[in-house]
Amino acid sequence: MKKEIEPSIYKLYEQVKAILLEARNRAYRAVHVHMVTAHWQVGKLIFEEEQNGEERASYGEQTIKSLASRLIDDFGKTYNERTLYYCRQFYAAFPILNALRSELSWTHYRSLLRVKEEAARYLLYLPSEAELIALLRTEVSHFNLLKGLAEEDGV
Repeated sequence: MKKEIEPSIYKLYEQVKAILLEARNRAYRAVHVHMVTAHWQVGKLIFEEEQNGEERASYGEQTIKSLASRLIDDFGKTYNERTLYYCRQFYAAFPILNALRSELSWTHYRSLLRVKEEAARYLLYLPSEAELIALLRTEVSHFNLLKGLAEEDGV
């Protein structure tokens, strides 16, 4: 049962609550960014390991099986063979780390990997019109705020 908030601290409570929720959301986003990067790096290592010779196809499958077996011991079932194949596929589909969008989580990228046509995958990867408008509005507001602060400082 939630306690009633005293009217005298209601505004303070709402401000503190907003700060804590925003901090939690930023932490979640940061974790998503780092996990996407980690999965990309894992995929790159697997991809490069498999490419170190011409007769590596069967070796590559065995590599992923062995690697998954060891990772499951350390990290649980999260890093099974399927996840490692996704990591490899992720790197192969998006070989430039800096081109990845921080707004997308690992789950989003896994969904994009299901799109077989590369051009179609990149179309889905693009922001929607609504996202672009929201971004533009944010940038304009930020610019106007900076301009206002500069004018106040007499710059």
